[in-house]
Formats: sequence, structure tokens, C-alpha cells
Amino acid sequence: MSASSEPCIFAILPGPAGATAIFFPAAPDRCVVEDLPTLDGRLDVRRLAARIAEFAPTLAVIGCASPQPRGSIRENFRGGVAYGAVCSVVALAGLPVTYARASSWKPSYGLDAGPGGRQAARILARTLFEASAVRFGDEVETSRSEAALLARWAAAQITSAVTRKG
Repeated sequence: MSASSEPCIFAILPGPAGATAIFFPAAPDRCVVEDLPTLDGRLDVRRLAARIAEFAPTLAVIGCASPQPRGSIRENFRGGVAYGAVCSVVALAGLPVTYARASSWKPSYGLDAGPGGRQAARILARTLFEASAVRFGDEVETSRSEAALLARWAAAQITSAVTRKG
């Protein structure tokens, strides 16, 4: 776990065009976002594990994968394999984890849980994370935007849970 008492959220959106986001609630205008590491077209689990170890997050949040009706069998299979690998890496890192469906976290930002919400997510991420806005540049990077928003959503869930208990 994180050496400091400062929370660190590591969000992961699995899949062929997946992304990660590292969010420190103490610096709410910035977020470290990256594409999921790959090697020969597959998720590079070693690099993902190393990235998790580097940031020593206090919580992981994984976006739940589901089959895409318009996707091919091969694409859906690859997405499922990536999802399983991400879940395994996080479990082996010993992190507490939350799983979030798009239909649970996107509406909190007023976003459509379907494909129509992707561009709106990119625009919102550029606004919320001003110091990191360059990382949400174009349509290709919508997964980065969604990963950043997912991390921020998880941080808000933690804060509201602590407030309800306190």
C-alpha cells in the first residue's frame, strides 16, 4: 500500500484500447493517464504490475468489461482476456479493489453509459483535470479520459463513505 497516508486511486479500463489513471485526491486538477501497456498486441501484465508497484496505490478501481454487441467474437474474447488479466494483476498486488460498471459511474457526471458518452467524457476530463488536459487530446484518447473520470468517481465514493460513517 501507499507509504504515505495520502490516498492514491489507480483506475483501470481494461480492453484492447484500455487505459490507466492514477489520481491523488489532494491534487484534484491533475491525473496521470496512460494507455494500458501492451506487448505484441496483448496486455503486458509485467509492466502493469510494475506501474502499480511504482505508485503504491491505496485502492484500485476496475471498469467492468462487457461484450460489445457490435464487436466481433475475437474482439470480445480479447477484451475478456484483458479484463481477467487486469483483475489478476490487481489481486496479486494485494490491493483493495472496487469494480464499477459504466452505468454506475458515468451518470454521476451526467454522461451516457453508451458510446455517445465517450466524447462528452473527453471534454469533461479536459475541464476537470486542467493540469493534465493535454493527455486527453483527441478521439483516440477517450479511454484515458474515462479512466481519469473513473478514478475521480472512486475517490468521491470513498469520501462520501467516510462522511457517512463519521
